[in-house]
Amino acid sequence: LSSGIPEKCSAIQAIGYKEFISAMKGECTLEEAADQVRQSSRHYAKRQLTWLRRNKNIHWITRESDTTQEEIIAEARRIIRAFDN
Repeated sequence: LSSGIPEKCSAIQAIGYKEFISAMKGECTLEEAADQVRQSSRHYAKRQLTWLRRNKNIHWITRESDTTQEEIIAEARRIIRAFDN
């Protein structure tokens, strides 16, 4: 901010910046800012997962404890081949 970047700049609205700017202004403590960053990050991750789960073009490959790397690769290849058909 001291270098002239406006506080309303879209990049500064990213998670982490706005919270710590509030702390630097004395609007909250550093610990409160860090807590808010953690909460905002969790909410963002949840929104991402919700979007990904709704997208029918995404194929999830999950690994069970007994799944081998070769089985995962074979499953990925099967999915990729299905796009070619």
